[in-house]
Amino acid sequence: MIIVLIEDEAPTLRLLQSTLKRVAPEVVVVQSFDEVEAAANWFKDHPYACDLAFMDIRLSDGLSLEIFSRARVEVPVVFVTAYDEYALEAFNTNGIAYLLKPVDDEQVAMAISKFKRLTAGGTEMMLGYRRQMESLLQQLQPERQYRQSFLLYHRDKMVPVKTAQLAWIHTENELCKARSRDGHTYVMEGSLEKIMEQLNPDDFYRVNRQYIVNRNAIEELQFYFNGRLSLVLSPPAVERVLVSKARASDLKHWLNH
Repeated sequence: MIIVLIEDEAPTLRLLQSTLKRVAPEVVVVQSFDEVEAAANWFKDHPYACDLAFMDIRLSDGLSLEIFSRARVEVPVVFVTAYDEYALEAFNTNGIAYLLKPVDDEQVAMAISKFKRLTAGGTEMMLGYRRQMESLLQQLQPERQYRQSFLLYHRDKMVPVKTAQLAWIHTENELCKARSRDGHTYVMEGSLEKIMEQLNPDDFYRVNRQYIVNRNAIEELQFYFNGRLSLVLSPPAVERVLVSKARASDLKHWLNH
């Protein structure tokens, strides 16, 4: 079992590590983070690199709940919280595992046991967990406001373009360029990472390191070599847009959502 720990208090981190070794010797801790930004960046690049994550709710640079708005966290999460944390009732209501500080063997063992039951229950239990997590995040976070329009560069002028009109965005020669639904090309400020943070993840998906695509711009998914997918976009992309084998399943799940 591969685990990631997200905890900014060194004593709690050491206690978690030692407790895991005692109650679940099979556990391998591959990474630990003490900031929202570092953890979110890791999940962006390694969405399937662990089986389970332990997250302290309050970190030095914000709430760990912000990680879910910056990256797609596909693994179950056990939250770590203080006794006076504000949202314990929400955790109880949604059946999400949490640990109260200071953590002990019994709490960790129960969390690991719940994780094993969840994964052994197959697709239905995992879908139930996802619904619980979505409900929890809706309760704990104010509704996120996403960009409705961008001021983009087009030739020798700047043009306001509604976000819904953007078909896809890609990097070219270290610039981010957007293609609109009507076929116009614009230059955007910022990196793909920063742009993606401003887009509604229900409507836009980061398919690879070079492309963000609008759900409505995807016409077909074509099977490609080695389990990859090739996207047919409208308007057409300037090059073949490939989705890795590891990300293909998540993309199909997103399109079915």
